[in-house]
Amino acid sequence: MRDHIYALLDFSFYDRLKIFWNDEYTRPASILHLWSEVLVEKLVFLVQTREKIVRRGSER
Repeated sequence: MRDHIYALLDFSFYDRLKIFWNDEYTRPASILHLWSEVLVEKLVFLVQTREKIVRRGSER
């Protein structure tokens, strides 16, 4: 079950979370920093995907 849940997670996020728990970063600020990095990555991905879709639409 645990492996199935990990497969559903974004691998890079899971890697960072694993590093987070095994490293000295145990302050709440570190958790916020980790989540903010993930959110920024996802937003950049969504914007880039939208730009690709818009570009494809304008080429037609």
